[in-house]
Amino acid sequence: DLSEEKLAVARDFGATHTLTPSAELAEEIQGLTGGGAAYAFEAIGRVQTIESLPSLIAPGGKAVIVGLPPEDSPVSIDALLLAESGKSLIGSNYGSTVPGRDFPRLAELYLAGRLPVDRLISHRIGLEEVNEAFNAMRRGERARSVIVF
Repeated sequence: DLSEEKLAVARDFGATHTLTPSAELAEEIQGLTGGGAAYAFEAIGRVQTIESLPSLIAPGGKAVIVGLPPEDSPVSIDALLLAESGKSLIGSNYGSTVPGRDFPRLAELYLAGRLPVDRLISHRIGLEEVNEAFNAMRRGERARSVIVF
């Protein structure tokens, strides 16, 4: 991520390393993992980081696109690199959830104190503040804003 606030949240939730996109990102990950990550997740929707995914994973690794780039933002991927190294690129929209199955389980985990959703919420806003919340999101600010009616 580009946001220090979001990286701090990741560390608070147990991330062992936090890296920011840079020209040396692939080399940093290669060094940390000894050859590339088994799984890499792009969760911010930046075209540049999506395009870098194949270089971040080890042979046989999986890269997951979670963040959605703006519409009409084509992404260039070296298909030969994926095919020759047995790497996979997959998409995950909304966590590939099945709401009828997953929402009750998530609610159970939350109510049991095992899913600390409250710690992910950085701002509680009124409906009249929704436009500013979207602007903050576009600027890469805030962990999560939740509308309180």
